[in-house]
Amino acid sequence: MEVRLVRNKDGRLEIHCDTPPPTWPRGDKLLRHLKKQLRAHVTLRVRCPITDQAIWDLQIEGRKIIAERSDWGDITIYAEDPSDQGLIEKIAESLQREMK
Repeated sequence: MEVRLVRNKDGRLEIHCDTPPPTWPRGDKLLRHLKKQLRAHVTLRVRCPITDQAIWDLQIEGRKIIAERSDWGDITIYAEDPSDQGLIEKIAESLQREMK
């Protein structure tokens, strides 16, 4: 799985994770990694049974982080507050280390 930082059209920093490998089905292992390494807490999980899209609201270091899984499996992670760029970079670094 490739993990990269991207600025969206509004200038917000996002983490883009391409379709996870079979060992990371449906983003669940990614979430377990965030829970273990960054003490993330899932505050909301919404899954669409028809398209298999999902959205998770997470709390990491007291800040709201959103993870969205598309129907084809790619995952985008971003902070609710655009000023939390440093935390997004920290999350990306953690995921990149995990993928090595």
